[in-house]
Amino acid sequence: MRIKKLNIKDFKIFKGEHQITFPEKNIPVVFVGINGAGKTTVIEAIIGCLWEFIQKIQGKRTKKRENFSRSNINIWADEYAQSKLDWEHYSDSNLESGFELRRTIEPEYNLISNTAVHDLADRLKGEVGFYKKESGIPIVVFYPVERNVLSPSLKTTNIQKGNQFNAYDGAFEGSIDFNDFFSWFRSSEDLENEIRLNNDNTYTDKGLDAVRAAVLSFLEEFSKMRVSRKERTSLVLEKNGYEFEVDQLSHGEKALIAMIGDLARRLVIANPGNPNPLNGEGIILIDELDLHLHPKWQRTIISKMRKTFPNLQIICTTHSALVINHLHINSIFLLENGKCIRLEDKYKNFETYGADVEDILKIVQNAEKLIPDEIKEMLNQLFALIENDEEAKAKQIIEKLKKITDPNQPDLLRAETQLRYKELIKE
Repeated sequence: MRIKKLNIKDFKIFKGEHQITFPEKNIPVVFVGINGAGKTTVIEAIIGCLWEFIQKIQGKRTKKRENFSRSNINIWADEYAQSKLDWEHYSDSNLESGFELRRTIEPEYNLISNTAVHDLADRLKGEVGFYKKESGIPIVVFYPVERNVLSPSLKTTNIQKGNQFNAYDGAFEGSIDFNDFFSWFRSSEDLENEIRLNNDNTYTDKGLDAVRAAVLSFLEEFSKMRVSRKERTSLVLEKNGYEFEVDQLSHGEKALIAMIGDLARRLVIANPGNPNPLNGEGIILIDELDLHLHPKWQRTIISKMRKTFPNLQIICTTHSALVINHLHINSIFLLENGKCIRLEDKYKNFETYGADVEDILKIVQNAEKLIPDEIKEMLNQLFALIENDEEAKAKQIIEKLKKITDPNQPDLLRAETQLRYKELIKE
């Protein structure tokens, strides 16, 4: 399953009609732009279309998505706001089906959808009913900015085996509840241990194995992941022979474990007949992918996601130059002035992949001032003094700069070189 196009009309910051055509072959899509440019709005427009599909396929209502309300019609619009998705779905018969999902808000706050939502939901239900466990279903899930992990809950829960549509539980809530993952992991491991004790001491739960493998592929320094039941029940990971409780890890580590674990869990539930459920299909939406991540992880997060979950379409937003320069330019969409444009259309002779971070900050993110204004002003003054042959004053500025900034700052070194050159000429 893959989103092909998104059409937005008069929704929030977007005035008039806008079309976003997504790259093919599950190439990741990353939206960039300054705060307020509309990155999250694009994600919300996608969710607006998919939300009713989730309701229909699960046969139950969840919390209303407040992002599609009358207040979100663009103030200049005189009719309605609309979000429309064109997507394709491959069934077990390998036939491609095209679907158009639409969500419309009228000024009177009437939410209008089209019959394709019901057609797609009925199609998936029919496939699951006909093929039984052999048929996997695509997952869709949104990880918002509010994805904190404070103290993981490891309470036992009833695992409803066979209900693949549980993979959609809580997929589009305003904040993600990672306790569902931790509770599922503990309960699944309890069942695994019970089978080992009573029947087969070599037994391992294939779903748990997949989740463990997914999490550990992102945390290479750790080797094992299990539930400890000694003094208190806790999720532990092993590193160099020592065990660490999840509560002892950094906020970024906990958030990464929870998100990757939750994603893998959903794939396991959605693909019970797949020997490698991590190869399941679906769409993952992440707002501010780089949130809480160390720069080292920002560099590798998308490449690892693509390797671990090869058939997921990754759609996210970011402020990180390190995320951007590890992707080719056809993955990057720029939000500016109420429009969404492909970066390769704006900069035809520029490639983001492997580009210098400073170039990404200047060209893509419009961050021209990369050093503090005070330092910039002093450097400008320094070069002016050198140009005017005022060597004594220039040396005073150099000494001041060395006390408040890096003595090896490139512009400062260049100024010193120019000053020495002028002095040599005079000699």
